[in-house]
Amino acid sequence: MSIDPQADTVDQLILDHLDHSDLPEAAKDLVIAALLGGEELSSVLGGAAPRRPAPLSPDTETPEPIGTYLASIEVTGFRGIGPTATLNLVPGPGLTIVTGRNGSGKSSFAEAAEFALTGQNKRWAGRSSVWQEGWRNLHATESPRIHVRLGVEGHRNGASVECNWEPGAGLDDRTSFLQIAGERRQSVADLGWAQPLELYRPFLSYSELGGLLSGRPSEMHDSLHRILGLGRLVEIENMLKTARREMDDRRKLAASQLPQLRSALASHPDPRA
Repeated sequence: MSIDPQADTVDQLILDHLDHSDLPEAAKDLVIAALLGGEELSSVLGGAAPRRPAPLSPDTETPEPIGTYLASIEVTGFRGIGPTATLNLVPGPGLTIVTGRNGSGKSSFAEAAEFALTGQNKRWAGRSSVWQEGWRNLHATESPRIHVRLGVEGHRNGASVECNWEPGAGLDDRTSFLQIAGERRQSVADLGWAQPLELYRPFLSYSELGGLLSGRPSEMHDSLHRILGLGRLVEIENMLKTARREMDDRRKLAASQLPQLRSALASHPDPRA
């Protein structure tokens, strides 16, 4: 149930396109150097021979992702949910819309599931510490608990992710585990979902979705790039833009100093000047 980061796949696609492009070899070398990192790009710009990354071998290729879908979210004593409440879903591909009156717990279910899977919550980012400190529901008589049940292709009984807190424990003082039916418990980190969940954030509130669609053009551009998994392309593009800007600055500096250098050479007594 692991999903490798997309960077290797995107890099391989770039290399494949370069192989079939009509770009000058020098331009191809710079793009490939950028794929290998800033130090390699600086080295090639300085005149070093470019290196070619090794192609992905069959053993290192990204495996086909396993279809994994939310089946239910059970929450106790977390955010706006006091006594245990369960949101049952139909596991399968597609977009799921959860509706309900204000205060019915929609956001709390989403925040609980996102926290169980990632250890953080985007809705809390940038807010005051009071927002995060109020995670424990004061009306709950039991210790906080989050249980996310997953439907997994090829696993009849699926899997689950669970977070538990002892009485008085802080938000980060949780115990969590991944349980695939019939297998031993594992760390949630073993899912390998850190980057995919960042690229394809699974939960959006009404206000967040509205902000995504009605934000400034630059914000919409950045959001769409993250959703489409194009962050790697933006990273390479920015690296090459920065390198070009630095080279342009050097060229302009040399051009500005050339008249003074010519004047100094013209008046120099050594005929070799």
